[in-house]
Amino acid sequence: MLFRSYIAAFLLFSGNWLVSWRGMPASVMNILWSVSFEEQFYLLWPLVIARMRPRGKLPAVCLGMLVLASAARLILLPHARNSDMIWTNTLTRLDPIALGVMTAVLLRRKRVRLSKWARVSLLLSGLAVWLACGHFFGLSRGFILLGYPCVALGALLFFFSAH
Repeated sequence: MLFRSYIAAFLLFSGNWLVSWRGMPASVMNILWSVSFEEQFYLLWPLVIARMRPRGKLPAVCLGMLVLASAARLILLPHARNSDMIWTNTLTRLDPIALGVMTAVLLRRKRVRLSKWARVSLLLSGLAVWLACGHFFGLSRGFILLGYPCVALGALLFFFSAH
């Protein structure tokens, strides 16, 4: 019966919430928590955009998402039974989405021209951010609070190095 609830939750794109509160099922479908998170974004983001007037408020919405993600991690951390409660929670994982949206806003209809050395610098900077996250935070509570946005920032630097 428990397994059926996971199947239903994953089919309804809410499996990450069930995993957050009940833990990972002993199944090959564990990775579907991330699909649930992505589909929630794809379903809700058009509604956010449609209600936004004027459109120039998108950076403020992204900043709000970053603050919300940090606050959610800070609030949940003392109460988390395990790391899945934070790792798979939609509210705690908004950093990469917010940075991705901000990147899209900044690059909209613009061509970024970077020299080879600028690209190498961005690549090395992204790598340095990731190594620093791993070294200074490890898999500690500090990583949960600060490492998530640092990893997203490192990925953004990688993206710009290849763009």
